[in-house]
Amino acid sequence: MSKIVAGVYEPKSGEVKYDGKNIQDFEREGFYRQFSVISQDFVKYQLSMRENIGISMPSRMHDDERLMRSAKAANIENIVERIGGLDTQLGREFDGVELSGGEWQKVAIARGLNKNGDIIILDEPTSALDPLVEYDILSKFIGMTEGKTSIIISHRVGLCKLADKIIVMKNGEAAETGTHGELLAKNGEYSRIWNEQAKWYV
Repeated sequence: MSKIVAGVYEPKSGEVKYDGKNIQDFEREGFYRQFSVISQDFVKYQLSMRENIGISMPSRMHDDERLMRSAKAANIENIVERIGGLDTQLGREFDGVELSGGEWQKVAIARGLNKNGDIIILDEPTSALDPLVEYDILSKFIGMTEGKTSIIISHRVGLCKLADKIIVMKNGEAAETGTHGELLAKNGEYSRIWNEQAKWYV
């Protein structure tokens, strides 16, 4: 079973730990092997669609089935088809196909999902997308990460219903911890945020 931890937070500097160790203290090579990170600060690689997705795991760059599974989870299989396939050049720099900001973000999500990390961290990876699109992508993401630990950091709480554990951060500290149902019943910070954002998901 997947272990999904969703964080609803107010930004403040701090540290993230894994197995009691600050992840900043991991050796870079060890961190790279264990973790897959999908960030809102994504890169638009002026490469083919295949390379944009597959660069996260170069040894499987030509595994079309794997790449398309990641593309489908990120909701870009229609984009791959529209532009003419995985080997189509992306970006204006080399006269490739230019994507919208939201489409580039989905490509970055597919790239992160393509990597077979044991621990997957999503830091506001769908911030530029519509909340309902975000929910659809992250629902597929959870299906793809069966048996792995996933940490999702977000200001939007719609996806938290899917999490095994929710940690609500406020002023740099854990204000509440529990499941979606438990936190709604507490009628605290999480419940307040949920009720404010509920209109997005109706």
